[in-house]
Amino acid sequence: MLWWSVHNLHFGNVNLCGWAGRNGSLTETIGESFNEYLTRVLLQAAPLTAPKEVAWFLASYARDAKARIESQADLPGLATLRTALEEALGLKFTGEDGEHFFRSSLVQTLFYGVFSAWVLWCKRPTTGPKDKFNWHEAAWSLHVPMIKTLFEQLATPTKLQSLGLSLLWDS
Repeated sequence: MLWWSVHNLHFGNVNLCGWAGRNGSLTETIGESFNEYLTRVLLQAAPLTAPKEVAWFLASYARDAKARIESQADLPGLATLRTALEEALGLKFTGEDGEHFFRSSLVQTLFYGVFSAWVLWCKRPTTGPKDKFNWHEAAWSLHVPMIKTLFEQLATPTKLQSLGLSLLWDS
């Protein structure tokens, strides 16, 4: 996330104002996420009408969400979501690989749910060209029981805030 103070401009933990004269490119240090962030900022006001455009934005946000979730060892609220996902899939997430798979699956479920709901919303005969998609209503459009259940448990202000993802959704 980009933030600034009087003397500093930060992206995540990197002070961009202090970057001049350093060896290596900024992209090498903070990664492709900065380029994606700038692209999202520059295109923020552009209307998204094609599935490819929406998919790119959601994939970019999903990469940021995955990085945020994986960078924190202990996140409040993950236990209930883990149990729900384990029960829905009929498996257990064990060890380091299991933890990685669980967190990745969680992010994929959230963003796939929004994308699916957007596609269904676009195909509704009542959706007009000036209408705007509201991700808060996505659960109403989801019909795959596992996705719907997990989405309903995850896409709440309390859960998103506890996972550090609320700012991504309200961008």
